[in-house]
Amino acid sequence: MNEEQLKKKYHLKSLVMANLSRADLSEADLSEADLSGADLSEANLSGADLSKANLSWANLFGANLSRADLTKANLSEANLSEADLTGADIDFSSWPLWCGTAHSNIIVDKKLAAQLRYHAIIVTQNFLPATNREKNFIKKHFHKYDQVEKLK
Repeated sequence: MNEEQLKKKYHLKSLVMANLSRADLSEADLSEADLSGADLSEANLSGADLSKANLSWANLFGANLSRADLTKANLSEANLSEADLTGADIDFSSWPLWCGTAHSNIIVDKKLAAQLRYHAIIVTQNFLPATNREKNFIKKHFHKYDQVEKLK
């Protein structure tokens, strides 16, 4: 379902602040959609194309984002508590960095965990070098390891 079909189905002029809680949007084409402030809690977005989508301030609590394409998506201030991001692609997206994100039971796979860990280490390695265990984990699971700056 593309953005126009969604607008027709839900009789929306805009998806900003839309109530799509528990909606089945699996495999939907929502690339470049403005979903800022939308309620997508417990929505099924598995396999959805959300590339370049604006999800700032969106409520994604408990949403199924498995295998979703979130490339270059704006996730600033989004609520990802209990969201399933297994197999999701978050390359070049903005990840919400606030204390609630760290304690919100977000479900990630090893690929995503390695990607997030790599980025945290790369900006702090001059003060807190990565352990060999961390380096090995990242090297094994980070899908872009061969394309990025190596860890010290």
